[in-house]
Amino acid sequence: MAPAQSKVKQYKPEELDLKAISDRSYQGLSVRPFRWQLDAAAAILCGKDVVLDVGTGSGKTLYFSLPLLLNEKDISISVSPLTALMINQVTRGKE
Repeated sequence: MAPAQSKVKQYKPEELDLKAISDRSYQGLSVRPFRWQLDAAAAILCGKDVVLDVGTGSGKTLYFSLPLLLNEKDISISVSPLTALMINQVTRGKE
């Protein structure tokens, strides 16, 4: 039995309009993304793996949302340990 074909659309870089994604972000989320967020979202849309090394509060969550702005029927599940991270940072500060 052949493996199931993915129904996830993978874009080619030339198919993506980063300005349009930025504009939709501003219209729908009232946030204008940074270039690195757009580049990371574009990589995701092209089916690439993404590893980011940016600080707390720098906007990592936004780039996960940006690909969803291309199609209102798309969904995403993000698992985020923000509460655990906050507790860990507060606890470390008391040591």
